[in-house]
Amino acid sequence: MARSPAIRTPPLALTIARAVLFAVSIGPIVSEARPSEGTPTETRYTWRSVAIVGGGFVPGLEFHPGAPGLLYARTDVGGAYRYVPGKDLWLPLNDSIDRSHWQWAGIASLALDPTDPDRIYLAAGSYPQTWGQPGALFRSVDRGAIWEAIPLPFKLPGNWDGRNTGERLLVQPDAPDVLWLGTPESGLWRSADRGATWAPVEGLPARDITTVWAMHSGEDAPATLMIAFGSRGAAPIWRSKDRGESWHPMPGQPTGLLVHQAETDAGGDLYVSYGNALGPNGVTEGALWRYSTANDKWTNLTPTLANGKATAPFGFAGIAADPHTRGSLLVSSLDRWADGDQIWRTTDGGATWRSCFDGATWDHEGVAYAELLKPHWISDIAIDPADGQHVWFVTGYGLWTTDDIAPADGRAPHWRFANRGLEETVAEELASPPSGAPLLSALGDLGGFRHDDLDSSPAAGALQPGRGSSSSIAFAALAPGSLARTHNGAARAALSDDGGLTWRDVGATPAAAREHGPGSLVLNADASRLVWLPKGGPVHVSTDGGHSWRATTPDYAAPRNHLTARLAADAVDPLLLFLCDPDDGRFLASEDGGETFELSQMFAPESGIIRAEPRQRGVVWVPTSDGLYVSTRAGRDFVKLAAVSAAYQVGFGKGAPGSKRDAVFLHGRIGEAEGIFRSDDSGATWIRIDDPSRRYGWLRAVIGDGQVHGRVYLGTSGRGIIVGEPAGK
Repeated sequence: MARSPAIRTPPLALTIARAVLFAVSIGPIVSEARPSEGTPTETRYTWRSVAIVGGGFVPGLEFHPGAPGLLYARTDVGGAYRYVPGKDLWLPLNDSIDRSHWQWAGIASLALDPTDPDRIYLAAGSYPQTWGQPGALFRSVDRGAIWEAIPLPFKLPGNWDGRNTGERLLVQPDAPDVLWLGTPESGLWRSADRGATWAPVEGLPARDITTVWAMHSGEDAPATLMIAFGSRGAAPIWRSKDRGESWHPMPGQPTGLLVHQAETDAGGDLYVSYGNALGPNGVTEGALWRYSTANDKWTNLTPTLANGKATAPFGFAGIAADPHTRGSLLVSSLDRWADGDQIWRTTDGGATWRSCFDGATWDHEGVAYAELLKPHWISDIAIDPADGQHVWFVTGYGLWTTDDIAPADGRAPHWRFANRGLEETVAEELASPPSGAPLLSALGDLGGFRHDDLDSSPAAGALQPGRGSSSSIAFAALAPGSLARTHNGAARAALSDDGGLTWRDVGATPAAAREHGPGSLVLNADASRLVWLPKGGPVHVSTDGGHSWRATTPDYAAPRNHLTARLAADAVDPLLLFLCDPDDGRFLASEDGGETFELSQMFAPESGIIRAEPRQRGVVWVPTSDGLYVSTRAGRDFVKLAAVSAAYQVGFGKGAPGSKRDAVFLHGRIGEAEGIFRSDDSGATWIRIDDPSRRYGWLRAVIGDGQVHGRVYLGTSGRGIIVGEPAGK
């Protein structure tokens, strides 16, 4: 018999004394800026998302069991959302997370208090690796309007393997002050005070807890607590019938696979989905089992309707049971790449199954890029407790819903891509030319977009050829219709001559770009040269439109991690180019069109994207962790702006009326104040334009609008693209 685990009690319990408060506002926010002496009098900004609609993995959904229509979603890089049924939109709940806590935007689990519809908890944290930040427990008593963030002593996998499995965070239904949280490497933890303090549970396996849940044991009996581990051993599922005082493996349970999700139907039977890996990738085998509480019997219910195949070359993930109908549930496949993932429905406890996708109709709601994608990574399904016909499911690029999962006339369901307000893309670089479309983007996964209308998902969809993620995008300063971008396709780069309406892959690709990654590509000022810095290789130059390339000297090797070295082309002189390595702070300049580069400065590491100032010859700005540096002599020397104590990203936009210099936008610190700032006088004075409830975590790019003074775009690490404008415009 296994040894019963014990719960550590105080004084060994971990007490977190410091909590961080975060707030969220509904709709566009108007911020009160705080100008310093001598700055412009304009003090108010509004903020909203640039419409892409969806675009990222939504691993989990949770309906509140007692509040009709109250639905939450968690994302792997963009925080949590609450659905607003009357407006058919999703409200982001974690935009106040700041740069220093950016990994808290990966939500590893979400839990609702079944006794109080206003209480919600999030287990936040992105990476369990050595470089990952410890997680936090977010708690709110007003449905996520204001959060208290309680730091935790362990890491969570909000954006790592296993984020697709069931919820690891549980509010004990018969004792809502008690919370349980499973971790990837630190075992199971318990809180008796709604998450204020935590204690580890000893005696249980410590690795890869995939889900924690509860089963009702009867009106007078305590809830049966359940926990599953990412283990193929003899006991992946353990249970406790005494409120967690002791735990034991479930007898007779299936072995050989990992538990992904578990759900109890209206009759009290337990359904469990399995795969042979944590996922969401690499799952090639799976199963579905039912545990009958009446006779302690396990039954294999694995659907066999996958194109007539008797076995499943994929895993199973999402499970949703109709809370009002015994034996009625939905189950999804996972990593069924050849045919696309599938959802099956049974109304007889798994004896027979029917596809919910075969013959279905699909309404993409005008989101063109989604028409190119198949549902995949369906790790969760949610049935509305108030309406068993109303169903949602997740994918790697957003959410689908139907109001009629089983039409009375026998038709297949009608699915709708309902993601308005949910923006979950990673922006690697942004560009805003002085003419043409106001915004061009290079994005992870989707590649990027040309936005003619900031409030509509582009009708033409993503930039084509798409070729997966894009890492840079740039235009020629004196010929802004000429564009270049890098991507993950075989050619690694594409060009446009019409402002991004059409694209063509380059005719040749440097070996380093093929082998290590695309890196950074720019056009010089008059578009006569392409200069390319692939990851792990030297600078390459093309003077024939990308049909051939030659490596230049010196043999500069770029870093191969996510802190990609960046190139910038002077806005006036076609022969001036600049290069900065954010890993070690090296700044190099070229005065011969990229043929040679010379080291001219060493900056602090972790610098942001360097920017050549529009309309100026030889003026380049370098944001670094210890300040903002400006050279007016082509990088030969630099001046540090006195007011700026740290600069994470900098960008330019159209200047104020009558000004010969462009507006400067900064994500950084002015003195001790950290936020987003604008300067209309080349950095002599700054005005703060952001708000404490809109921080957006780690910003990967900041750029002003090239055609509208005051407008600014923020490229986030999971909340898409944010646009800010002076109030009233």
